[in-house]
Amino acid sequence: MDQKGSNASGIRRYNERLILTMLSKFGAQSQTELAKLTNLSTQAVMRILNELAAQELVFLESKRVDGKGRPSKLYKINPKGAYSLGVMVGRREIKMVLMDIGGRIIAEMNESYLYPEPNTLITMIVQNTEHLVNNLAPELHSKILGLGVAKPWYLGRWSDGQEMPKAIADIWESFDFYTELSKQVQYELSVANDCSAAAAAELIFGKGHKYSDYLYIYIDSFVGGGLVLKGNLEVGARGNAVALASFPVKYSQSPSLSKPNHPFEIMLNRASLMSLIDYLNHKGHEIENLSQLQLEINRETLEFDEWIEDCANALIQVSLSASVLLDLEAIIIDINLSGNLLDILVEKVQTGLQELSERDIYVPTVTKGVLNRNAIVIGGAILPFYAHYIADKSVLFKQ
Repeated sequence: MDQKGSNASGIRRYNERLILTMLSKFGAQSQTELAKLTNLSTQAVMRILNELAAQELVFLESKRVDGKGRPSKLYKINPKGAYSLGVMVGRREIKMVLMDIGGRIIAEMNESYLYPEPNTLITMIVQNTEHLVNNLAPELHSKILGLGVAKPWYLGRWSDGQEMPKAIADIWESFDFYTELSKQVQYELSVANDCSAAAAAELIFGKGHKYSDYLYIYIDSFVGGGLVLKGNLEVGARGNAVALASFPVKYSQSPSLSKPNHPFEIMLNRASLMSLIDYLNHKGHEIENLSQLQLEINRETLEFDEWIEDCANALIQVSLSASVLLDLEAIIIDINLSGNLLDILVEKVQTGLQELSERDIYVPTVTKGVLNRNAIVIGGAILPFYAHYIADKSVLFKQ
């Protein structure tokens, strides 16, 4: 985009988005607090708040008294001001949610499968969209901003005959998912890389208020992530930044993997839930999908310390590399599983970074994400809000 200059309407739209973004990240705020967060004058903030209140996007929640001073009026996102639909298209499951602008999930669905067939996925999305929307009162249907889809890029290119049949992989190579889905849904459609969407969700509804510069890592069937610098999600020239599945690391020590035919391993084979399932199958367990994996973890019937060590060492390598290049505040790790596995990985990665970092490297804080199994689908649901309300500097400039 050519940045030719700003205009008054563009600045106004950006400032409105900025106020909404701050309220999403930090919760209820006073006029004075919003002025400090946005570097706008208190008069400008008040004018914008009045405009947003007229649009039913914010409301006055309460008053707060600090010491002997005057009470502060607190403004908050109005959860009934807007809604969106979110879809996570995974390699082993699909999830959908209806979400309000405050990040509350109103209704959801999920279904597992052996492999993602594109036409079947579209049918699932169309059918479940109607069911989800029916959870809203009819008078609120007009406030649904759109449908956001978070899906992996290059779904068919990873197939080796195990992830999906070659015939299905070939369909993905020529299938325009966005165009075909847009023909069958009535809502404005947005599509983004799955883990970039999860990073956006963590930025707005997770720990984005605490750290300005961090690497986000999401462990799912595959592994991916996002990069946040100065509070902005950086997606790269082609929307494919932080494609961690292909990141080169040392050879895996897992007995379930053979040595590759090149001088390095890739992260996919060491830090993904598919690699965990492969490891467990090698150990004699019969697990086909993430639902079965979660069930067995809940039962505490599995032992996979060897995989945890192997996975953590790979995460340490990518975290150290990112810290050297970008001088990050934090590494945020999340996973599409519940249980204590994430806590163990976070602790091991933090310890490993402290042991391996050289004297001229600041060791970032390693912490866990807060959205867990819903990170990607919430990221999908955020996409319509990004398009309409989240601070985006592109609205300042003319095309």
